Amino acid sequence: MDAWLPYVVAAAAALLSYFLPKIVARVRRPKPPPVPRGQTVVVFECVELVEATRKRAEAAAATAWIACHGNFGAQIKAARRVRAADDASFCAIVTIDPLKNFEALDGSTGPAILDGYLRALGRCGGGLVDVYVVLGDARLARVER
Repeated sequence: MDAWLPYVVAAAAALLSYFLPKIVARVRRPKPPPVPRGQTVVVFECVELVEATRKRAEAAAATAWIACHGNFGAQIKAARRVRAADDASFCAIVTIDPLKNFEALDGSTGPAILDGYLRALGRCGGGLVDVYVVLGDARLARVER
């Protein structure tokens, strides 16, 4: 029995030296790069813009406009329909003053609905594209991923 022990150890070492680098390489495989994004900007028009303003914005960049200025429910439905993971044609999401429609909600339900809306916006980007909010005072805020 003892005579075979060095051969068993040598065989185990040979197998380990052959397979261990392959296993380590497979475990440490780098993540694939994110899907290349297009050039179009998806714009949620949460407040109705003046036609001249919309035309100037459309001329500045390739945009896909989603009119959802009816109420916050329309905004949430529109946000749930857009997914960066499903569409590689756009590079950013911009919402125009979405908070205006949430101002009328009372203090008990308002924060929860607003939080759900912001989370839906974050899911739109899916970690692949940036999501920006244009506030009423023309400031630009970025939604954290």
